[in-house]
Amino acid sequence: MKKDWKCLEKEIDFYRFSEGTLTEIVENPVMRKIKLDKASEGARHLGVGHIIPAFLKQKSVDVFVTHEFGKNVTDNLLALGITPVVPHSRNIDEIVEMLKQNQQTVIA
Repeated sequence: MKKDWKCLEKEIDFYRFSEGTLTEIVENPVMRKIKLDKASEGARHLGVGHIIPAFLKQKSVDVFVTHEFGKNVTDNLLALGITPVVPHSRNIDEIVEMLKQNQQTVIA
């Protein structure tokens, strides 16, 4: 998750919502592909709809938060058991707290 909430962010932040802590920041695999292919960020057909969900599943992600999702990303996230979330807030601390509270409600 990054503050601009797009699948083409340079990095993806991983949080453990039960604790509300940032656990890891990694390079977005789509951006890595852009660098390797020497394509522009605006290039079409980058494979975001497949790359991001597969990457997140490999990282054992349960919830993916971003400002907006394309249909392919949404469909593929859901197919892999990852919940897509589009928050009203853009403040990362508020979003982490909201998800932390939701998780506690589900567990309780």
